[in-house]
Amino acid sequence: ADSYPVTTGIACSSTLSGNTINVDLDLYVKEADTYRVTVLLLEDNITGYQNDGGRSDNNYVHNDVARLAMSSLSGDPVTISEDCQVWSKRYTGTVRSAWNPENLKVLVYVEKPYGEQGKTKGVSSAKYGNYGDTYIDNCRAVKLGETAALELR
Repeated sequence: ADSYPVTTGIACSSTLSGNTINVDLDLYVKEADTYRVTVLLLEDNITGYQNDGGRSDNNYVHNDVARLAMSSLSGDPVTISEDCQVWSKRYTGTVRSAWNPENLKVLVYVEKPYGEQGKTKGVSSAKYGNYGDTYIDNCRAVKLGETAALELR
């Protein structure tokens, strides 16, 4: 938290009408910069095959399975030219009939360039590689049909 203080806040809501999902996103940005926003639809409680170290299980329950990228998988670029701005966007997608709406949720995450902060190269017991030019500044998950109000820390 000291090395990478959070500079964004996320509020979002999602609705399902027929098989169309709408995600309304408000991104509150403290510092002007170019961010990347990724919006994914995830599903929980999918029962299926899992190979667990040589043991197989046909009734394994999978959670957080990505079903739909509503943005670019590498994130949509969002350029904020002034400090303390709000960026809003609606994302739309199609929910397939095989997916259970009661088990769906939306995940939003925001990446920020390292900039002058630099990359943390190591902590006593961990080793870090080169993971690119951004880090995840903030994220939010909300069940389909619900609202995640803004939380600022």
